Amino acid sequence: MGKYFDTGWVKPITPVTNQIATNKGDDAFADKDIVFDWLAIDIPKGTHKVIDACMIVQGNHGGRQAEVDFQLWFAREIDGVAPTSLGTVNSAVSGSGHRKHMLGILQFDNSQAASDTFIYNSFYSTALSSTDGLKTVNSGIIVNGDPNSGTNVGFDKIYVAGITMGALNFSTNVLLNQAGNQAATTTTTTLTVNGAHATKVFEVGDIIQAMDLAAIGTITALTTTSITVDLCEAALEDDDEILTTSPVKLKLGFEQ
Repeated sequence: MGKYFDTGWVKPITPVTNQIATNKGDDAFADKDIVFDWLAIDIPKGTHKVIDACMIVQGNHGGRQAEVDFQLWFAREIDGVAPTSLGTVNSAVSGSGHRKHMLGILQFDNSQAASDTFIYNSFYSTALSSTDGLKTVNSGIIVNGDPNSGTNVGFDKIYVAGITMGALNFSTNVLLNQAGNQAATTTTTTLTVNGAHATKVFEVGDIIQAMDLAAIGTITALTTTSITVDLCEAALEDDDEILTTSPVKLKLGFEQ
C-alpha cells in the first residue's frame, strides 16, 4: 500500500425532515448547528494523519450560498462502542457521551472555498490558502480506529460529523411539474420538474426525497427539467419540492 490514500467522495446523511419546517417552508441551519451526525468510515489499520479534506456544500435554489466556516469532528469507537449522537440535526450540539471518543476537529475557513469559480455550490479544500490560519487546522489530525472495528478485514472504523459555523439553507426550489401528480412505482421513471434547474442542484447518484418526506429513489439521469430515478417509493404531488438526503459531500486524504 502506498503512503497516501483517500476515502473517495462520501455522502453523510442530513435527513430531509431536518431540512424542511413543519409548514413545508425552509428550515435554515444556524451558527453551530449539526449538519450531519456521525458517519462511519473504514480506513486501513494503523495510525494515520488527515492531511487533506475537500467538501462540496449544496447551494440554495440553484445558486451558491455565502460560504461559512465549517467544522469536521473526528471520533473513534472505544471497546466496540461507537460515539453517541451529537443531538438533533439542524440544532446545536446537545449530546454529551461523545467526548472521550474524540480524535480532533478540522475547521474549514470560509476563505478556503473556491468562491466565484464554483457557481451553483461551494467547494472547500484545505489545500486552498486560508486568511485565518489560527482557525484552520492544516497541520493534520492523527487518527486511529478501535482494533477490529472495521467492516472488512484489515480495516478499522473512524467517525466524522459536520457542524456549520454560519447560516446554511438547503432548500432547492426544484418542484415536481406534473399536473397528474406521480404515482409510486418500483421501476425506472422520469419526473418532470420546474423552478431551479435540476442540474444545478443534483447529480447522478443522489438519493432524493420530497418535502413531505415521501421517499423517491436514486437519480440515474438528469436534464434541466427532468430527473430520472430508479424507482419512486411513494406517491408525489404536483409542486412538491424535491431535496437530497446528502447536501454535503466529503473527501478525506490521509498519510500513513
